Amino acid sequence: MDPVQISDDPRQMQRIIRNLLALSALPAAWAGCEGREIAEGCLDVLRGLLHVDLGFIQICDPETMGKCEAVCGPGGYLFADWVCEQQLNDSPTLHHSVSTYAAGGNSLCVVMLPIGMNAISGTVALASAKEEFPDKTDLLLASVAANHASTAFRTTMLMKERARATESLRRQEEMNRKILESGHDGIKVLLRDGTVDYLNPPAARALELDNPCQVLGRRWVELWEGEDRVKAERAVRGALEGREGRFQGTRLTFKGNQRWWDVVVMPMSGADGAVEKLLTVSRDVTVIREAGAATASEQRQIPAGI
Repeated sequence: MDPVQISDDPRQMQRIIRNLLALSALPAAWAGCEGREIAEGCLDVLRGLLHVDLGFIQICDPETMGKCEAVCGPGGYLFADWVCEQQLNDSPTLHHSVSTYAAGGNSLCVVMLPIGMNAISGTVALASAKEEFPDKTDLLLASVAANHASTAFRTTMLMKERARATESLRRQEEMNRKILESGHDGIKVLLRDGTVDYLNPPAARALELDNPCQVLGRRWVELWEGEDRVKAERAVRGALEGREGRFQGTRLTFKGNQRWWDVVVMPMSGADGAVEKLLTVSRDVTVIREAGAATASEQRQIPAGI
């Protein structure tokens, strides 16, 4: 609604513009408020500006299905019930509607304004015994205040939704971290260039590191020697192409102790399916290899024909 069309009186226009400027500060004032506080604040503002006797507002967020309500004036809850009953009997409208409401022997003029297209974001209903209520100024100020309240409520619901999502992600990451740190396998995350970006505590213990920085930032394949490095490079290339690679190899720990490892290299893909990082899982199989070697040696020592 264009304020220029509301009044030809310059002083009244000044009051309207002053009130609109005051209303423009509401979203900032309601930042971080709960839905009920926003709804009650909206009715308080409208009661002060328009001098209404009764008020009811229902604000909805179509995305999160959140809803808040508030009433003002004596008998506000009975008025709210009446408004809801009218809404059930009437189809959603793009424009305001005017009717009458009996309160304490008095007949009040009621205006109901939809918030959003087809009242998808709620409804505000105001009742007054004033003559010529509602005029164009009343409709303008009520509509602006209600839409500011709706915007503030949607912002609050969005902030809550983001906070819940952030907390859920934090808990998931904490659970994943505990799983990684409590296992026995050595786990490392490699960047696409093959450098070590993360290793879990079991990996650090298995490599007998004094400090994880001895490995972090180094190319993982450089931790292998000879033919085992060739196997590691082949597994990394395959993982970058989306395939899982596996091999067994031997290398010294950082304390000089030889270990045998069973290694799996897997791609870690993003939402678009592209490989973003690589995951390596190393299991110490030294005991198994040594046991197998000892058995083979014993068998070779058994004389033929026994």
